[in-house]
Formats: sequence, structure tokens, C-alpha cells
Amino acid sequence: MGNNTGDGSPEKNMKAAAVNWMKHNPVQTAIAGIAALIVIFCIILMVSKGKKTELPAPEVAPSKPEQTDIPELPSVAETAGTENTLPDVHVVYLAEGVHLKLIKINANSEVSIADEYYIGVFEVTQSQYKTVMNENPSVFQGKNLPVENVSWDMVMMFCDKLTAGGHALAGWKFTLPSSEQWEFACRAGTKTQFSCGDTLNVKDANFSKTRFRKTVIVGSFPANAFGLYDMHGNVWEWCSNAVPAKKGTSGKMREVRGGSWWHGESFCRSSTRGRANQLKGDSTIGFRIAMVKAD
Repeated sequence: MGNNTGDGSPEKNMKAAAVNWMKHNPVQTAIAGIAALIVIFCIILMVSKGKKTELPAPEVAPSKPEQTDIPELPSVAETAGTENTLPDVHVVYLAEGVHLKLIKINANSEVSIADEYYIGVFEVTQSQYKTVMNENPSVFQGKNLPVENVSWDMVMMFCDKLTAGGHALAGWKFTLPSSEQWEFACRAGTKTQFSCGDTLNVKDANFSKTRFRKTVIVGSFPANAFGLYDMHGNVWEWCSNAVPAKKGTSGKMREVRGGSWWHGESFCRSSTRGRANQLKGDSTIGFRIAMVKAD
């Protein structure tokens, strides 16, 4: 019978041989163990570096500000300390926290309008309108959004109530600006298509290209050189002028200026003149008040 060199499976024989070698070669075994530990440590380090958590990239800011990011009008407390020191500013205090601010325009006979008049710094807001008229017909609701969906006749009632309430300077009255007064204030000394230059972009006004598809809080965009806001876009603004109706239409028509959130750049030009039925309101039409010398 031939000799059997093992008493088990090949795997057991190999394990026994390895254990026997380590017993007779302790130095080499120790060196091999240390080397194995070093290799394992390096592998763990490399894996941990590969899985390092990175901080997320900064969130990209939206190309257009959300309405909630737009600051609201300053409160009466914030403005009361400075208005009385400026002779060209008139503030109408309607209620606590609700006021109208107008600035004086000196035309210096450069155009065929009164040499001086006051005009609202902002479009009249829903809060201001409701305080006087006790109603808010606006389609887009928000206290510091411009009031819209108001007819020309409703706006004139608002102005008459302000005058009757003693809010005008002595010898003056509230009304709507004439088309010429509106344009002089809008241009603010410029001869370009807009008070900001010959083009209008989304940083200048709320119009169709801005793509809000609704009104925004008054004063959301930069003022012109006279300190007037939203002369371009947001809502069309009623003027006092009567204009003839288009051929084939009827009704009393009044001029509107400035364009709106719905309309394109060309409608927002300083020179553009629109018209609307004075008995009807629309979500694209609001107004700003003027104060002129009474007849």
C-alpha cells in the first residue's frame, strides 16, 4: 500500500503547513503581519478619501425676484421725520400706516402745462384706495399692490373725496394728471424712449417680458430721475384727458399711459398713448394721483 502524506482534505493540509512554517519562522511571520496591516490601513484610507462628502453647490438665484422678496412701502414712522423738511413733498395721512406721498414737479414752462403740480411717487395701492373708498375691486389682491380694475369715474370719486377731506394744500385739489403732465413726469428730463434709456429690460419695469403675469408691489423697480416709481409698466395709469373713441366703437374714452404687466415694451414707452372706456375697469389699469391748483 502506498504512503499517504496527509490525513485530511488538501485545504486542511495547506493550513497545517502554513501554521508549521510560521512556528519555525517567527521573524518572517511578524514582518509579513506588519506589512499586511500597512496594506489594509492604506486601502481603508484610500476608500475613505474617495467617499468624502462634498458641500452642495450654492443654490442659483432665480432670474426674477419673487414677489415676497420685494420690500413693502416704508411706514409712516419711517418717513414722518423727513417729509416736513422738504418743501417739494406733500404727504397725505389717511390712517395709521397708510399714507400717500406726492412730489412737486416744476415744469418751468418747457411744455404747455402748468409750471408746477404735484404727482404721486407711487401708483395708488389697494390699501390706500380701500381706506378712502371702503372697497377693493382689484383682481390681484394685496395691500401694497396697485389698485386696478377701477374705472375712470371711480378714480375721480377717490380724488374728490381726498380734496373734500381737507388733504390738499390750501388752494389746491386732487385729480388725475393730464397726459402732458404725466409724460413730463415720466420722462424726468430724458428724451429717450424710456426714462432709463432707449430699451426696457426686466430690471427696469414689470411688463410682459418680466413674466410675472400680474401686478407687483409698487416701488419694486428703480425710480426715474424725479424719484417716481413704476412710470413704465405694472399698470396703465388713467389721465384726465378725454380722447375720441376708435372707429366702430362707442363710449366715453380717456387716455391711459405707461403700459402694464401684460403689455410689451413698445406700449410702455414714455410717448405711448392708450385709451380706455372711462366707465369700465380692467386688471391692467390703475392710477396715480396729481394735485393741482384749484380753478
